[in-house]
Amino acid sequence: MPPDCTPRGWTEACRTPPATRTVRPVDGSVRPVHAIGRLCEDSVVGRWATKGVVMAVISRAEATWSGSLVDGSGEVSSRSSHAFTSLPISWAARTEDQGGLTSPEELVAAAHASCFAMAFSGRLTRAGAPPERLDVSADVTFEKLEAGWRVVSSALTVRGVVPGMSAAVFAGEAEAAKDTCPISQALKGNVALSVEATLES
Repeated sequence: MPPDCTPRGWTEACRTPPATRTVRPVDGSVRPVHAIGRLCEDSVVGRWATKGVVMAVISRAEATWSGSLVDGSGEVSSRSSHAFTSLPISWAARTEDQGGLTSPEELVAAAHASCFAMAFSGRLTRAGAPPERLDVSADVTFEKLEAGWRVVSSALTVRGVVPGMSAAVFAGEAEAAKDTCPISQALKGNVALSVEATLES
C-alpha cells in the first residue's frame, strides 16, 4: 500500500488526481473537491479522502433579494446539494416573528448543530464508545447592540445515549467537540459558544 494511504478502511488502489475532482457522495450530490497529493478510495462508503495533503470541499448557496431591507423579501437556495430551494427570508423574520420563514441565524443554528453532532460522534467513536443516538440543538441569538445587530451566541444542547460511558466523560467530550468542530472554529472569537450535555440511560 502506498505510504500516503490510510491503513484502515481504504483500498490499495491510490491514484494521482487532477487539480479538481468531482465527487459523488453516498447522498447522490455532486461537489467539487480540490486536492493536492494522492487520493485513496474508501472501500466502505465510496468517497475520496486524503492523508497528509491539502483538501477543500466547496459548498455553495445563493440568495436573491428584492426591495428595501425592512419591506423587501428574498429567497435562499442550496446549490451544492439542492437539498432546499427558494426558502423565503425577510428582515422581520430575523428580528420579529419568523412567521414560517427561515433566517440566516436559523441556518447558522442548523449548521452548528449538525457539525457538532458529527464532531461529537467522531470523538466518542475514537474513545471506543460510539453513540447509539445524539440529539443536538443550537440556539443562535441575534441581538441589537450599540454597534448594530449582531449574532452574539450559539448555545448547543446535546442529549445522548452512549453505552459504557460515564456522564463526566460524556460532558468532557462534548466540551472538546464544541471547541473543535469546524463551525465552532469559524464562529470562535466572534460568537459566545456553550454546550449543555446530558447522558441518558
